[in-house]
Amino acid sequence: MKIFILSCFLVFQFAHSQKNIYSKQLNADEQYALKSYFEENYGVAANAPYIVVHYIQPEKYCHYNKYEDDPLKSAAWFEKFYQDNKIVFPVSTKKLYSFYESRYTEKRKATPYVQDKNHVLHKLIMSIKKIETCEALLMFGPNGKLIVKYGETSPDDFKYIIKKIQE
Repeated sequence: MKIFILSCFLVFQFAHSQKNIYSKQLNADEQYALKSYFEENYGVAANAPYIVVHYIQPEKYCHYNKYEDDPLKSAAWFEKFYQDNKIVFPVSTKKLYSFYESRYTEKRKATPYVQDKNHVLHKLIMSIKKIETCEALLMFGPNGKLIVKYGETSPDDFKYIIKKIQE
């Protein structure tokens, strides 16, 4: 009986962790526009094979005050999270951090967070599935594949997304 309950729990956890993950194949024009956007606004070379963006959506979507955290601590927290959970990104993955609200990044110029100019990423997120969550994770692959995870991202979610982006 214990094994059955544990098995059900693990199946539920796996099924739940893949929730709110969507993918889209970008056409050539969309790929070019996004690469240009990243190059102009984030300083990412247009030939970067993989880009992962931790995105904080509009403050009105956040049920907790995500906009008051210290962004340097958040970036350090993510690096530790990756290491502790053995999350390995493909070689040359560029990790970015972006906010919808400009007031947040204006006050914190010396951080890894960049404001989503003209809300390009937010519009992209909402065009795939309109889910109003505080956080979203976007991962772009060299083949034009985009994967978006709405809400907080677990270690299993990261591993699943990394696997899928490379297919």
